[in-house]
Amino acid sequence: MTARQKLERWGPVILGVVSVLLVFRIVRQLQQSNPAEVRVREVARLKAPSKGKAKPHKGRRGNGVLDRYDPNLNITQLEHVEKRSAPDIARNPFNFFVPKPVAPPASQTAENTSPPPPPAPPPLPLKALGYEVEASGVREAYITYQDEIFVVRTGDSIASRYKILQVTPKIVEVVDSTTGQHGELPIPK
Repeated sequence: MTARQKLERWGPVILGVVSVLLVFRIVRQLQQSNPAEVRVREVARLKAPSKGKAKPHKGRRGNGVLDRYDPNLNITQLEHVEKRSAPDIARNPFNFFVPKPVAPPASQTAENTSPPPPPAPPPLPLKALGYEVEASGVREAYITYQDEIFVVRTGDSIASRYKILQVTPKIVEVVDSTTGQHGELPIPK
C-alpha cells in the first residue's frame, strides 16, 4: 500500500474518532456544571481586564447588562439617540402607488365656454397601392376598397360614392360625395 492509499483509508477514521471525543467532552462539561455557575464564570470573564482590547469610550458606563454584548458601549450616546423624535413623513411608507393629484375644477363662465369641437370624421376606407403614368401622360392610381382593387383616373368614382379629385405621384385626393369629407391617400414608395 502506498502512503496515499493509507491516508485515504485511515483519514476518515481519525477524523471520526476526534469528533466523537469532542462531542463526549462537551456533553461531560454540560452535565458537570449548573447554569448559574456558567453565568457567574461568563460575567467574571467579561469584566476581567485583558490586554490588547480597545479602551472604552468616555462616558457613563452601563450596569453590566449591555456590557456583555459590547464592552465599549457608551450609554450617553445611546440615550442621546433614543431621545430624538422620529422624523415626520408626509407619505404612507406602505402605500407604493401615489395617486395623481386631482386638478381643481376651473371656474367657467357663460362667456368663456365654447362648444367642444366636432369629433373627427372616421378615416376613409380606401387605400392607395400605387400609380402608373400612361404613354399619353394620364396618371392612373390603384386603390383598394372592400377587398377589391380599382384602377382610377382623375374624375372617376368608386362605388358611386368616392370621387377622385386628383392623382399625383405622392397622393390621391378623394372626396366622399355623401358626407363631403375630403381625404388624401398617400401612395407608398
